[in-house]
Amino acid sequence: SDGSIYVREEQVTEDTLVPTLIALRQAEGDTVVYVRGDKSRPYGEVMDILGRVGQSGYARVSLLSQPKANGGASGQSQ
Repeated sequence: SDGSIYVREEQVTEDTLVPTLIALRQAEGDTVVYVRGDKSRPYGEVMDILGRVGQSGYARVSLLSQPKANGGASGQSQ
């Protein structure tokens, strides 16, 4: 929620994200990148990260979501 960016367990900056992902792709091959963003972050920030992932050369990107804790569609109590 604070805007921090992580690749695996390593915190990276916006400037080091692409080089970090490029190095991983070179070492491990073209795998799937999973992106998870906190719901409090603006949509545009998440889209910027997705664009940077694309710049790093990964062709397969998947967005992760977390189901609501109560299992309901609206998340509201009755």
